[in-house]
Amino acid sequence: MADRKAIQKYYPPAYFDYLSKGGKKSINMFQGQHPLRERARKLKTEGVLVIRFEMPFNIWCLGCNNHIGKGVRYNAEKKKVGNYFSTSIWNFRFKCHLCDNYIEIQTDPANRDYVVVAGGKRKEEGPGEGDRWLWDPSATTQKTTDAFEALEKEQQQIAVAKTENEHIQELSDWKKRTYEDDYGSSQLVRKRFRDWKKAQIEQQKRDEEFASRLNLFIPLVPQEQVTPPPPPKYNAKNAFQVTRITAKPSHHILPRAKHGYFTQIHKRK
Repeated sequence: MADRKAIQKYYPPAYFDYLSKGGKKSINMFQGQHPLRERARKLKTEGVLVIRFEMPFNIWCLGCNNHIGKGVRYNAEKKKVGNYFSTSIWNFRFKCHLCDNYIEIQTDPANRDYVVVAGGKRKEEGPGEGDRWLWDPSATTQKTTDAFEALEKEQQQIAVAKTENEHIQELSDWKKRTYEDDYGSSQLVRKRFRDWKKAQIEQQKRDEEFASRLNLFIPLVPQEQVTPPPPPKYNAKNAFQVTRITAKPSHHILPRAKHGYFTQIHKRK
């Protein structure tokens, strides 16, 4: 790539005059443009850089009330709006792909999260089936005076512990099945690899013999397993028509001459 970058570029004569006068060795500085071209058109004036932004969570658009899922990407304008100690706070502004509403999202270094500033509303989601409850050390030190609240928390902890124990037991059983016999697992994998390699060598020999027999100098692609189409159903009427058409003599295909020289001779006889 380095040689092509050096060869496939055109440098005008004025560029070398620019270098001789003490200019910087940058074709972008000579042309008066940024390396990112149109993405940095507002960088000097407004400090805005156009980037590809990926939605960090699910939100609701306040312009069209549609749902925007996590992972949807937009061309967003990135701009620095402040600092949290020595960490920069970035603002991302982009347009909804379903309406003309603009959405703004900022980074939140204090909470290690993102915050929807304008144009949208974050979808509140609780822990689902794939999420795991984390242990909160402050919850153990807080004592509740309500007996019903304490009983409810205890029942909730029992249910969570039961679910976690089942998950841990499944992982333990899977680990025992997979790694209980290391030698047997390794032997099985190596045997499968040897069988596959042997089949590949035999197929290569057959391909070479076939290519040498037909004087082929092109690599052969593997044969695909194609299922043949089912035979057509027998129909007595259609079979009779096909037989009758194919049984016609070839001279019946051409039209007979009604008035011609040979016809007149036949009539005279």
